Amino acid sequence: MNKQDVDATLNEQVAELSKEMQPSRDLWSGIEKAIVESKQMDTKVARADKRATFAVAASICTAVFTGWMTLSPVANKNDTMVDFATVMSKEFEQQKGLMLASAGRSDSSAFSDDIQKQLKELSDAQRAIIKALAQDPTNSDLIELLRWTQKQELDLLNQVISPQWQTI
Repeated sequence: MNKQDVDATLNEQVAELSKEMQPSRDLWSGIEKAIVESKQMDTKVARADKRATFAVAASICTAVFTGWMTLSPVANKNDTMVDFATVMSKEFEQQKGLMLASAGRSDSSAFSDDIQKQLKELSDAQRAIIKALAQDPTNSDLIELLRWTQKQELDLLNQVISPQWQTI
């Protein structure tokens, strides 16, 4: 057989082949699964990005606050403690605002009545602690209690905004 005969035979065999090829099994279930998993992964990555942004913002605020407290002159211990409580409250409000903004909300009015009640109780407790700090500005227990109530409110907001149990 010469080269032309081989080429002609191959061309005939190629022409006889079917133009379409059918898979041996149904592929749609695998395609759907891959699409769903891709969307879930995108959601997880977006949540991680939001948390990372929030963590960076919180760490910057903490670093600035620590530097400000370290480098600022101390005029009067009582005034410093009152200023400290004020700065803590402002920093807390910024963190709360960042958290709500990252969830696309301007305030907590869209939450359920139970959550709003808990947030109000924590807010009332914070106001009472700040009022007590005005009377006794050197009381470190009150400052720790204020810090704890603020942390509780941020933790509650975090649970409401991005509940972990809903992640599949």
